[in-house]
Amino acid sequence: MLLDQCMRNRHRNYTIDDLVDVCNRGLEKKGYKTISKRTLQNDLNEMELSPYCARFDKIKDGHKTVYRYSETYPGINLFEFSDDEKLRIDSAIKVLERFDGTPQYDWVRFCLQQIVSNEFMGDNRLLISFQNNPDLYGIEHFETLLKAIANKQPLKVSYTPFPYMKDGEVVVRETETYNLHPYHLKQYNNRWFLIAQVEGKPYIGNYPLDRIETVAPLHKKFIETDIDFDEYFDNGIGVSINDTIESVLLKVDKLRYPYIKSKPLHWTQTEIKEMETSTHVVIRLKVCLNNELDATLLSYSNDIEVLKPMELRSKIADRVKKMSEIYK
Repeated sequence: MLLDQCMRNRHRNYTIDDLVDVCNRGLEKKGYKTISKRTLQNDLNEMELSPYCARFDKIKDGHKTVYRYSETYPGINLFEFSDDEKLRIDSAIKVLERFDGTPQYDWVRFCLQQIVSNEFMGDNRLLISFQNNPDLYGIEHFETLLKAIANKQPLKVSYTPFPYMKDGEVVVRETETYNLHPYHLKQYNNRWFLIAQVEGKPYIGNYPLDRIETVAPLHKKFIETDIDFDEYFDNGIGVSINDTIESVLLKVDKLRYPYIKSKPLHWTQTEIKEMETSTHVVIRLKVCLNNELDATLLSYSNDIEVLKPMELRSKIADRVKKMSEIYK
């Protein structure tokens, strides 16, 4: 399963050493013994035989060889459902039928129906893909954190903050231990974040799971929150949310606008018709200013210009200037 996940990943090239490292980390998380490079090579050879008949591209990258599935090979089918499992899925479909016509559930219901009706069985073609990061650190804490949130269990967490820049130099921060009260888990940009309050801090913070080293129960009274997490993230993009909402005015190239119209930057996105020109559309967002907003705007390159507020316009302009200096 671990090798299959790596071989399917088109966004990373894996050498034998990379595959050994990824597989051993995955095995250790599940309580299995680690493997040697020789064992892994034997497994790759085994995958090329019946019943899997895997086909690999072995690409030279300098002195090393990179492995991945050939473009025409869909991956191996490792899963078969028992009658009991199919019955459970059928029950899940009946529950989802109550949400008939709700787009966010329709695709789930469709997939489950295909599984139960054996439409997918015996067909190795990859029909649907999901965004997944098999190398994500910290995901082993997910179940523990989810249970702590459900049971209102305070936690003692060791956490290593990201490095930061000071006076032109990178400052690496030491691992810290927090007493925190967990409230919510949020996925954003293919990374999971724990939303929690650290004792002694007056605000709710977000803590990426890949920076969490250890988690242990803390025998203290749980600090409750009255935050409604159905609405908490409505104020902005991403997970760094604050209460200060700004009116953000953006000038968008008309050739790029259909993409932004079909996938809005934020649910508050509206067109300002009276400011439209022959080449540009102007849109307004009502969001808090944060790093995730900056990254989103920069991802559109010169197709988006920030008009207001000036604080954000100056910040983006400064980033663009630094990028220009790098690429001279």
